[in-house]
Amino acid sequence: GEDMFVRVNEFPSLGFFDLGAVKDRWIYISPEDQLYSDLGDGGDELSENYEDSIEQYQNILRLAQELDIIRVAQELPVVETEEGEFYHYEIELDQDKLPTFYERVLELVADEETETVFSEVNESTLEYLQSDEFASTYAALAENTTIELWIDTRTFHPSRMSYRMRFVPPDAVVKFADKQITATLGIGLHNINERVAITAPTEFMSVEEATVLITGETEQEVSFDRQTDQVTKVRSALRNYWLHTGVYPGSLVDLAKRPSELTARPTTADLESFDVVVLNSARESDDQFLPTTPTDVVTGQPYVYTSTGQDYTLKYQIEFPAETAGVQFDEYEFARRLYVAGVNTATASELSLEAGQQQPVNALGL
Repeated sequence: GEDMFVRVNEFPSLGFFDLGAVKDRWIYISPEDQLYSDLGDGGDELSENYEDSIEQYQNILRLAQELDIIRVAQELPVVETEEGEFYHYEIELDQDKLPTFYERVLELVADEETETVFSEVNESTLEYLQSDEFASTYAALAENTTIELWIDTRTFHPSRMSYRMRFVPPDAVVKFADKQITATLGIGLHNINERVAITAPTEFMSVEEATVLITGETEQEVSFDRQTDQVTKVRSALRNYWLHTGVYPGSLVDLAKRPSELTARPTTADLESFDVVVLNSARESDDQFLPTTPTDVVTGQPYVYTSTGQDYTLKYQIEFPAETAGVQFDEYEFARRLYVAGVNTATASELSLEAGQQQPVNALGL
């Protein structure tokens, strides 16, 4: 359905980012989590363009084959595994043919409305591909990257593809002094054209639990960050709804609708130019204002929302993280000027009425 589960099997420690704490453990990502982390953004658009995109990619691959731009750099020994026997090749792109290929791609997608990576091709990129600067960059990439392909000897289906890149960290990174790093991205294809049974794991952790383990933040810090981020997203969705219709919705559930499902405001003459740009973009994409209605992170209950049409109130709870002993700098000091501990009430113009009623903490009014 709309639920996602993620598991990290292997990941190198980069010093500043280590997933070792969640290795081999499933992480459950709910639709609400996807809203919070932006993982779900663009899903509808991808789904709508899927068939057109596939056709476009197929045409471009045929073009690459026609121009013989992908070639075998080295034929490696045949690989035998429990899954079968596979031809093994190192492949590369023909640098001299790249400009011609790109020029033909420009012609191929010129009249296409499908939004894919090739929809952004332009003449300036073509000029770059023909420059000495690109030749130098390509030479460096060719020396430090490897692309390998495995082909099933029985079916001739692609089985695996890997991209390996070697790079040298700057001297400023002491941990990797005198070391090189090789990163490999691999894609494996199995049981092609066969049905796959997807079963949700029975044991898993939440995104919040995983974030605590990965970042070292406390549960209170993770909860605070998520609550304030969600409130910002809800208020932004309410604003976009008002830009389109001229009124605020009667319920947060209404934010799941698309602009095309609602009556548009009669005129945009009273809107600022920036608001008109935002409005036109939303109408063009026709995405839901807010795909999932989040719940209050602190209470676990729906946000308390009321609307008069031209204004609204959104009540939410705030719990500030406990101050860390011995730490002089309080990173949440500024946040204490925006929110109050306990119930906060947002309106169309105020993030927190309660915070606005607080007395200034110093003579400067800060």
